[in-house]
Amino acid sequence: MTMDSVIAGSNDIFPALMSGLEIEFGGGGLQALARHFIEAESADFHWEARSGERWLGRFEGLDDAGEERDRVAIIGCLDAHWFVAVAIVDGEGEVDRISGLRRFESVWDAQEAYSAAR
Repeated sequence: MTMDSVIAGSNDIFPALMSGLEIEFGGGGLQALARHFIEAESADFHWEARSGERWLGRFEGLDDAGEERDRVAIIGCLDAHWFVAVAIVDGEGEVDRISGLRRFESVWDAQEAYSAAR
C-alpha cells in the first residue's frame, strides 16, 4: 500500500531565503550565500520545499538505535528547479537525511522520476 500526499501551500522557498538574507546581510552576493545555506542543510531545505510525498516503506538502517524511520519519496521545486529524492523521516515527521537527489528542468520529468521512486 502506498500513500501519496500533496503538500498544500508548498512552493519554492528560495525567494523567502533570499529575502531573509537580504534583511540580515543587505544586498550583493546573496544568491551564492543562499546556495551555500541550501547545500549545507540540503535535507531540511528539500523537505520544506516538497510539494508531494509518497510513503515507500520502513527504513532498515544500521545506525537507528531502535528508532523507527520511514522512507518517503518527495517531489518539489527549489531554486527554480524541480527535484525528486528519497527522504529518511523519523516518527515525528522530521527529516533525518535525503538520498538519490535528482534535479529536473521539467515538472514532467520530475513527476516521472517521482512515480518511479522505490
